[in-house]
Amino acid sequence: MLYGLDGYRLNQKLQDIINEYSVKYGSSLVLERIDMIEGKESFFWENFYQNSLFISKKVFVLENVFSSQMAKKIFLEKIKDLSQSNHIIFFVEKKEIKASDQLFLALKANGRVQMFPFLSGKKLEEWAKEQVALADFVISDKALNILLAQTKNDMWLLSNEIKKLSAFKKEITEQDTYVLCKPNIEIEIFKTIDAILSANKKQALLALQNYFNSQESLFYLSSMIASQARNLLLVKIAQSQTGVNSGSFNMHPFVFKKAVQATKNVSLEKIKALMQKIFMADLEIKTGLKSPERSIRSLVVSI
Repeated sequence: MLYGLDGYRLNQKLQDIINEYSVKYGSSLVLERIDMIEGKESFFWENFYQNSLFISKKVFVLENVFSSQMAKKIFLEKIKDLSQSNHIIFFVEKKEIKASDQLFLALKANGRVQMFPFLSGKKLEEWAKEQVALADFVISDKALNILLAQTKNDMWLLSNEIKKLSAFKKEITEQDTYVLCKPNIEIEIFKTIDAILSANKKQALLALQNYFNSQESLFYLSSMIASQARNLLLVKIAQSQTGVNSGSFNMHPFVFKKAVQATKNVSLEKIKALMQKIFMADLEIKTGLKSPERSIRSLVVSI
């Protein structure tokens, strides 16, 4: 079982393992990726118990089993069949799982589990250094610190920035990092929206200023604020439903996690009111009534 909030490293590990099995078993290996959110329990069990003279090995990647109480119950009841099977079964959960969960304990007792939490501090720095070494270039400690500060613990972004730097030249300096790697724009946008929802105008204006200083397009900022606000609305409406996750909205796991956090203590009415004000600010920008910077500042002040 692979689980945890760091979807990047989890996916990387899963792909590495699947590649190893592909080399070992070749064309006789069949891979089935099944998302239990889509109600495919019966599809899995039919394939699991199906015998074939031509297929020697099946690899099942089962996602979001823990999001369905019914699926969890069935898997717990059939844990013996799973453990005695010749097939390879991966349970993949891009979230935290309680250590006391009965299905988790059963899987741990009958197989292997590996957790992928978000990295921070020294562990994040060590991981980044490993990726730099694999990409075959050198980066100064100061430049690396700048890169980590800009990307936070968004491993998808950090990995992409490392690839970008590796294609630039073999020795990366502080100046290279400033020029080539932009701050994590989504983080500043989430900071802005979080501050708006909590009526913290000072923090919202500070987050905005960080974005203005990055010299990124203000039209992009406006569209991203509107996009993230829509994400908040979707998540808030769906929170009453069981099994909702990032895959339900085709959201990046990081975006989904931040949206869930932002909407936890905010009413649906407040998010709708925010959406209306964002719509008006966007209209002002597109019709030329206000400059993007003035319109976005006015939006924050009006909350």
